[in-house]
Amino acid sequence: MIPTAGKKVRWKKKKAASQDLALNITSMADIFTIILVFLLKSLSSDAATTPPSAMLTLPTAQIGDRTAETLNVEVSTDEVRVGGSRVAALKAARFSSTDIPANGMHPGIDRAIGAAKALHPDSRLSILADRKTPYHTLKTILASAANHGYTDYKLVVVREED
Repeated sequence: MIPTAGKKVRWKKKKAASQDLALNITSMADIFTIILVFLLKSLSSDAATTPPSAMLTLPTAQIGDRTAETLNVEVSTDEVRVGGSRVAALKAARFSSTDIPANGMHPGIDRAIGAAKALHPDSRLSILADRKTPYHTLKTILASAANHGYTDYKLVVVREED
């Protein structure tokens, strides 16, 4: 208010802000949404995986879940199969040092996974590896898979019966 001549001006005081705090529901809703998305993403459908070749001995697991329709990569102690076709040879579940170039991807596996991408565009991969397969071998296969857009993968195990 602007004081004018001859009029009495009355100034009003602003009320102090309430000291009570309210619960912020928006943040809580965001947290529940993130948890819900995470739980839905971790579920998979009821499709079955083809049985591995007789040369594989899969590891066992206490708790297992159902696997979705995926591209299968089988890793035994002497070969790697992509979609049922042999694409690389192994010796004691390891690649030869001359087989892996500096980029860390095996050329045969990289070609096979690239060709299979047209048949499995959903970017899901199941790796059926012998329990004695070293991490370096799996890392080489996953490098080729990631190169072609396969970012969702599962390591298949056998459920231990109670």
